[in-house]
Amino acid sequence: PGAATTAAAPTLEPGAATTAAAPTLEPGAATTVEEETDENWLDIGHAFIEHRIFAPVLRVDRFFSDQRSMEAERARSFIRWRQELRLHEYGGRFPSYTTTVSANLKLPGINEQLKRLQVEIAGQSRDAFTALFPGEHASPAEVPTSDQTFGSAEAGLGYRIFETLSDEVATHGDLGAGVLFQLPPGVYGRARLRFVESFGAKFLSRQAVIGFWRSDTRFGTTETAEIERPLARSTLVRLSGSSTITERSRGFEWGGDLSLIGTLKSRVGAQLGFGINGATRAITPVDAYRFYLRLRRDFYRKWIFLELEPQYGWPWDPVRKRHGEWAVAFRLEIQFQGTEAPVRPPGEAEPQEPRDPSPAR
Repeated sequence: PGAATTAAAPTLEPGAATTAAAPTLEPGAATTVEEETDENWLDIGHAFIEHRIFAPVLRVDRFFSDQRSMEAERARSFIRWRQELRLHEYGGRFPSYTTTVSANLKLPGINEQLKRLQVEIAGQSRDAFTALFPGEHASPAEVPTSDQTFGSAEAGLGYRIFETLSDEVATHGDLGAGVLFQLPPGVYGRARLRFVESFGAKFLSRQAVIGFWRSDTRFGTTETAEIERPLARSTLVRLSGSSTITERSRGFEWGGDLSLIGTLKSRVGAQLGFGINGATRAITPVDAYRFYLRLRRDFYRKWIFLELEPQYGWPWDPVRKRHGEWAVAFRLEIQFQGTEAPVRPPGEAEPQEPRDPSPAR
């Protein structure tokens, strides 16, 4: 928590809060104003991975960049690696363990010729314990939901085709295409329109409409919307929802969430919420209800995050019908972010860091 912009200046960039009174738990947000001054083996290893991952991207970027450009956009590539251990009341002998990786690699130097091009990678593993011990961990009957993407991975290119920005509305549209890493392998293509609108200094609305074709689900569309309102300097309330339909879905698969988000300290954030999800052609229209509490803070370094999320829900399955059960999730998240200095014309000296003024005597 801690990164914020004003409601009067909507932003489409991920990881940034949208109001001065709007803390965020999203990845990429700074969690402390204190910078580490000492480095050890952990920082060296983190920097090494960042260099190895982003250096090829920056080399390609510089190769295709016009070195005469006076104001090259800064690269803000981002990679998130999250591991989750979840305990279920009816989870059997073993907890569930999954890992997810998402990456957004930007090539700002070639944007002068190709608008905005970026590499997008996303992947989630299946439950490792279920794979090792089939039949001993999973519930007697699992009800599929619209967010079950475990065991999937995809990589592709996104291309920004237009962008508008004003004091009240920001919009952009982009196209994307890529491959699906699964058995059998597949491909996907999408067209997406996203916009953010502020209503004075009290409300901020985000909406997105996506049309896509995937080799596993065929044609489909997704609509998402959320509205936020700050309640205090470090607290906001958020109402969000989404709906997806494909040629192979259970009708409209939908979900909604109402949550209260706030910062407890400069490095700790909390989210208390109620969620609901279901499908229009399912046996029951609502798959599950749940209450949850999410606590998040950075640990030891500003790019390492720990999360604790206890919840109590009322899912439905054909065996137990509607029933109550608790679950607790523990998460470890590591982030890598690339930064490239603006391209300077040949012969221009490198700018010097400003020095702190001497104290007045």
